[in-house]
Amino acid sequence: MAGLLGLAAGVSTCIALTGGLVLALSAAAAADRTDGPDPSIATRLRPIAVFLTGRVAGFALLGAALGAVGSRVVLPPLAIAVLMIVVAILMTILGVRLTGLSPRIAAWSPTLPGGLGTLIGGGEVTAYSDVRAGALGVASFFLPCGFTQAVQIYALSTGSPLVAGGIMAAFAIGTVPGLLTLGGLPSLLPKASRPALLQTIGVIVIGFAVLNGVAGLRLAGLMPDFGIAAAAAPSVTVSGGVQTLRTAQVSDGYVPANVSIYAGVPTRWVIDSRDGGSCAVFLQVPSLGIAVTLRPGENVIDLPALQAGRVQYMCSMGMYGGQLTVVDGPPPAAEGPSARG
Repeated sequence: MAGLLGLAAGVSTCIALTGGLVLALSAAAAADRTDGPDPSIATRLRPIAVFLTGRVAGFALLGAALGAVGSRVVLPPLAIAVLMIVVAILMTILGVRLTGLSPRIAAWSPTLPGGLGTLIGGGEVTAYSDVRAGALGVASFFLPCGFTQAVQIYALSTGSPLVAGGIMAAFAIGTVPGLLTLGGLPSLLPKASRPALLQTIGVIVIGFAVLNGVAGLRLAGLMPDFGIAAAAAPSVTVSGGVQTLRTAQVSDGYVPANVSIYAGVPTRWVIDSRDGGSCAVFLQVPSLGIAVTLRPGENVIDLPALQAGRVQYMCSMGMYGGQLTVVDGPPPAAEGPSARG
C-alpha cells in the first residue's frame, strides 16, 4: 500500500516541490556538460540516480528513526516553511541560470562556507555534485507532501523502527518512476536539442519556485491576504453561548474556503472531510497553534473567542487554504443559521 501511495504521489501536487527540485538538479547537471562529446546514458542519468538512491536510503533510515523516537523527527511548520522558501530561492536561481535571462545571475552561484562546502561536495550551491545530490535526496524526507505525511503518520503508529523504515522505503521506491521520468528528460535528449529544452525547463522551474515560495510564505504567516475574496456574513448556529461553523474538506481544498464568524464567542468548527487524497487533510491554523489531521467524516475543532480580524488557515504544504473573518456584532439570540442584518 505504501508503494502504491508513492506511485500516486509521483503524479500529484507533491511533484511541485520534489519534482521541481529533481528537474532543476538534472537540468543543472546537463547544462554543465555542454562541451565535449556526449556521455553515455548511464552518465547522463547519474544525477537523478544519485538523488533517488539518497531519497530511498534517507526514507528508510529516517523512517526507522520515526518509528523509534516518534514525532521528534517531524519538522515544525515554521521550519518547513523556511525550508520551502530556501528551496524556492535556489530553484529560482537555477531557473534563471537555465533560461539565460540574466547573464549576471547565470555567471553567479551562491557559495557555502569553505568547510561545509568541502563536506558536501563543493562550494557552489547551484553546481552539481554527487554528494549534494544524494544529500538532497535524503533531505526530501522533510519536504511537505500530503501523501508523505500520511505514510509518516502510519509509520509512526507502528512503533517499530524496522517496520517504519520498510514502509517509508517502499513509499520512496513508489515515487521513483514519476521522478525518474521527470528528472531524466533533460539528460536523455540529444545534445543539439538540449539548449532549447533547458531554457524551457528553466521557465518551468521558475514556475515551481514561485508556487512553492508562495506556499512557504503562507505557512510562515507572511502571505498578504490580497486576492482572498471577502467572506459572506456569518452563517452559524448558536447554542449555549457557542457558535457552530460547518465547512467541508475536499480534494482541492476547503468549501467554503472563506467564511465569517462572530467575535467574542467560542466557536465549534465542524469540518466534514470528504477526500483523504491530498494535503488538505493536514489542516493548520498557525496563528492559533492548531495542527490537526482530519479523519473521514466530521471533525470538530474548538476555537476560543476571537477578536475581530482575519485568521488564515491552510494545508501542511501551504497549497490549499482559506480564511476565517471574525466580525464584531452580537450573534443572533435565536438558534439556527444567522445572518447579519
